[in-house]
Amino acid sequence: MKALSILGLCIDIIGAFFIYLNSPKVSFETYLYNQEELTELEKKATRMHRMTQLGALLLVLGFALQILAIILQ
Repeated sequence: MKALSILGLCIDIIGAFFIYLNSPKVSFETYLYNQEELTELEKKATRMHRMTQLGALLLVLGFALQILAIILQ
């Protein structure tokens, strides 16, 4: 059961890393974009959003594995 807990912790770390890397950066600058740039930014934002969702899912899965390991002890 220790291995299950360690696996859950590793998954949590990966999930937190995904969320950290893909969290929106704060910027107070203003830009004017043409349509091509805007399309690329939308694609990038969609990818970042999906990676953040994956990170959150990994966090939940990791916590569930850790709880399961404690219950099975």
